[in-house]
Amino acid sequence: MTGVFAFRLYQHSIDRALAIAITSWANIVVTGLSLSATHRLGEPLLFVRVSMLLAFLTLLLGYLFMRQGPNPSQQQQVIAGEVNWLPVIAFALTILPLVVANLLIALAYPLNNYDSLTYHLPRVMFYLGQGSLAHFETGNMRQIFFPFNLSLLHLAVLQHGVIFEKLLTLLNIGFWLGAGAAIYRICRLASYSVNASLAAAWLALTSTEILAQATATTNDLPTAASLLMAAVFMQKWIQTRQPSDALMSGLALGLAFGTKLTAVFFIPPAVVIVGLFVYRFRTSMSRHDWALQARAWVIPIVIFVILAAPFAVYNIKATGHWMTDQFDFTLNKPFSFGVFWQTTEAYTLQFFLEPLQRFTFDLSVTETLNRLAETFLFPNWNPAYAFSPLYLFPPDLNEDHVWFGFAGAFVITSALACVLRDRKHMTVITCLTILGLGWLLSYFALNKWSLYIQRYFVLPFLLMVPCTAYYFDKTSAWRMPRNMTRIAVIALFVTAFWFSISYLMQNTARPLLPLVFNSIPKPQKFAVPDELSAALSSHARINMSLAGGNERIFPLMRVSAGKIFTSASDIKKDAFNLISKWAFTKNAVYHNIAGVQAAKESHMLLPLLSKRTAGIEALGTIGKDMNAFAYFGLAPHAGQLAASPQNSNILVTLKYRRNEPERFMDSRMQLLGLNPEDGLEATILAEYPDGHKVSLAQVRDASEMMLPIKSSATRLVIELHDLASGLLVARGEIPFGYLKAKTPDLADDPNNVFSLDFIGKGTTSDNYVAGLAPHEGPYAQLSLPLFRWAKHQSVRIVSSAHDELKLIRLTFSARLQVRDNAELELLHNNKRVKLYHLTGKTAWLDDTVDMPAAPGGNIIELRDTLADIRPDWSAYLSSNPDVLRWVKAQGLAPELGAEQHFDRIGRKEGKVLPLKKMAGIKNVPPESLFFVFRTLQLVGRKETP
Repeated sequence: MTGVFAFRLYQHSIDRALAIAITSWANIVVTGLSLSATHRLGEPLLFVRVSMLLAFLTLLLGYLFMRQGPNPSQQQQVIAGEVNWLPVIAFALTILPLVVANLLIALAYPLNNYDSLTYHLPRVMFYLGQGSLAHFETGNMRQIFFPFNLSLLHLAVLQHGVIFEKLLTLLNIGFWLGAGAAIYRICRLASYSVNASLAAAWLALTSTEILAQATATTNDLPTAASLLMAAVFMQKWIQTRQPSDALMSGLALGLAFGTKLTAVFFIPPAVVIVGLFVYRFRTSMSRHDWALQARAWVIPIVIFVILAAPFAVYNIKATGHWMTDQFDFTLNKPFSFGVFWQTTEAYTLQFFLEPLQRFTFDLSVTETLNRLAETFLFPNWNPAYAFSPLYLFPPDLNEDHVWFGFAGAFVITSALACVLRDRKHMTVITCLTILGLGWLLSYFALNKWSLYIQRYFVLPFLLMVPCTAYYFDKTSAWRMPRNMTRIAVIALFVTAFWFSISYLMQNTARPLLPLVFNSIPKPQKFAVPDELSAALSSHARINMSLAGGNERIFPLMRVSAGKIFTSASDIKKDAFNLISKWAFTKNAVYHNIAGVQAAKESHMLLPLLSKRTAGIEALGTIGKDMNAFAYFGLAPHAGQLAASPQNSNILVTLKYRRNEPERFMDSRMQLLGLNPEDGLEATILAEYPDGHKVSLAQVRDASEMMLPIKSSATRLVIELHDLASGLLVARGEIPFGYLKAKTPDLADDPNNVFSLDFIGKGTTSDNYVAGLAPHEGPYAQLSLPLFRWAKHQSVRIVSSAHDELKLIRLTFSARLQVRDNAELELLHNNKRVKLYHLTGKTAWLDDTVDMPAAPGGNIIELRDTLADIRPDWSAYLSSNPDVLRWVKAQGLAPELGAEQHFDRIGRKEGKVLPLKKMAGIKNVPPESLFFVFRTLQLVGRKETP
């Protein structure tokens, strides 16, 4: 039906193909939104019926209210004139092998993109499970907050079964070809030749980042393709003023902005373009003319809002905000020109230099190039201005770590020249170029550098590609000798094709070589333990209660095809409950993992041989080291099932705060798998260093308990007694301790057990400290170097236990910045070591303190006492007669004169300033900005104090 609708409206084959793609996708999105409103999204037959009904209504409206465009004008006839078949043949002979290779890869490999496995595809399965697009309980905020138009397109496929997952990659191949067709059509509508138009489209299709997205299930390429399709119909509307063109443009724009959040970076340059148009036609167009032009876009704008805004509506309904602020740590917030400049410089140089490493796949060469880039190009690189370490040359080759080849530099240069050359004409291609450059400028201004977002640049890159057609039509514009121009063009195209082939052959995610040569092994598949696979495949409804925010859970859904999935932390009695926990938090509560995401929960599997009903079954572990997850299962209606040797267990979970102090005072414990039918009562005890125990709670089922645990506890004891006999049937312990991991930042000094630097460049010590904000600075205008705020009253450092540790050395440099005075207390294992009085906002307090190491762990705390300490100027004068004489000689009031003397002379002379404490007043800083630390280091030594 959409095909008939498109053929009704358009004559050109590319216009028809693009119109079919836009209306089909819009049909699926509107169908999904409609069924979501009635909570019937998981009914495939109903989905098809509603979709067919919408298609029929679309066709009916097309016949009643829309008509085919007029015959082509003379200019358009020139555009559609005779075709030179030589470039067409060359285009086909080079692009068709890439299409075949992409199809082979799409059909041979399971989906394995990290983002797809963590949130793109799991969110679709959860939408189907709950029947709507509403928020659900999850640790991965991207599953619920991000735009979902592409997810609805995936949903239309996955609702018929996970076995069709490979078809999702075919969708991206379609968007890849659609983007190339749209670029070709934009160039032809702009009166560029077939040769130039094909060259621009070819350059886009062979750029490695664009080619890489064709075999992924990410949303960058679909968003860019939709924007290009919108540009095609916008360009047609400018030429014909047909309402159908405006309608198609509105549909495509709505689909794009409802697919990828980064489309919002086009808004600032779009506002600039509108302003330029208003300024340009301010005298030549009357208000009536403006009203006529605007009226044609009323319905398209309404459609745009309907397709683009629903994700924001769901977010506002659930949280009161259109978008979460949990990802603000990647933003340039508060705005800093230093961040803006560093981000701009790094990404711009990467566009031009990254292809230099693509002639070899030797990682040692990549490492050398990165070292040279950091040494000579970024000697003053500030890690506080970046989200990830600087890798100008990505150390991997996949869709997340590849750039555009030399096409990136060529497109950027062409775009800048286009804006300067055509600034007075404002053609569609010029506007697309401004949008692309404006997107880059907006992104650089508002974000920090990151290694992991190269594919974000697919959007501006593809919008700027049409401007290159000018240079393929007019080689004189290269401003080089004719022979040099030919060499440059040939080099550009040869390297683009070479990079494309080499990427397809040797990328680390889905290489083509193993499909061509059986002797070359494929990349290792995501392995799911047999026990986990068997458990998931034997239940119809599966509720996932997951610990990690970035677990790759779609492979778990893949092995349990045809099931209904939901996501919630609460146990669902009518479903099989799959529970995940961070594996390294098993059987211990660690004090020294405050910076780790998992530092809010510990667990223990407690065997219970006398258990009467089904409990928790251990299903295996996925991952390694700190990124390993342990999985457990609880059968539906477990209290009504007899226990087996595999599930006669209780999973003890303890949840607590991320940071000190009072980290455990509001702890919550659950005994998952403990059913009332077991006839057992659990007693929870806290044991302290002197050996005495305190009873905290008693429970007979899996209800959550609040446990007020003091941080000095050494272990939790769980005892289970039989209610009938009173006998003790099981006992378990969760000790409090310190994670013994590889010591970070280990110094070269052989007498050092460890050396932790919490401020310095490239620090990896944050797992050992709590209370510090992210890096900031340097701010030259404030005379501040690289620093970190203490955003809590206490900065707490926990050092690991070590047999050779004899001495703890703390070195720090701090100042107030927003207060005039404060009192800072240094504590070692809750005992005061030193008390400091800070006066003056910009005066640095520098000190190094040696402390004997205690057996076991050592907790160092720098705590603001909140005391309001003020200078006692009267005491200062009485204890310094020379100062009193100086004040009298100056004719100043006593207290004012004493203050001026200390600031000008006394501080330099080392005079002691008496202080007085103001009773009943708390010195709380604004916005919890307690102290600025420019140095904070903790070193463990083997030597005695």
